Amino acid sequence: KSAERRERETHEVLSAVLDQSPDSVLVTNLNGEYTLVNTIAASRFGKSLDDILGKTATSLFSEQDALHRQQLDRSIIATGDATTFEESLTIGGRHMTMLTTKAPFLDSHGKTVGLITMSRDVSELSAARQTLFLRSEELESSNSELEQFAYIASHDLQEPLRKISTF
Repeated sequence: KSAERRERETHEVLSAVLDQSPDSVLVTNLNGEYTLVNTIAASRFGKSLDDILGKTATSLFSEQDALHRQQLDRSIIATGDATTFEESLTIGGRHMTMLTTKAPFLDSHGKTVGLITMSRDVSELSAARQTLFLRSEELESSNSELEQFAYIASHDLQEPLRKISTF
């Protein structure tokens, strides 16, 4: 009886962690069907959990994005290697930059039974990085212009001094 209680408590804690996570968490089986989706993931897609569970990427993404995801998922399952990457997505009409990690989902015997996907919205960070890059380019251009101006000004100021020194 206490083993059942511990298992129920563990399940409750894990459910709370998933639902309170700021990251999207999705688990698919080997057929690519979503078997677990947390609340934030469903919210980002603008769908209910029931609208996602049992469906595949084609129900959430454009045909091209779904095909790309399915190919990547098959590669991860085949190699057994987790991968982390940044991706730009348009979900529910909103453009987002996500830092996504995909890893094989293993059963208790170490056999791959699906795929775990965790995604963090890094849109603000990505926008800040882009702004920083643009400002850096502007600063480099401005510095180059200042260097040219300083060279010309220095040359122009030295010319009268050369004439004075020849007297």
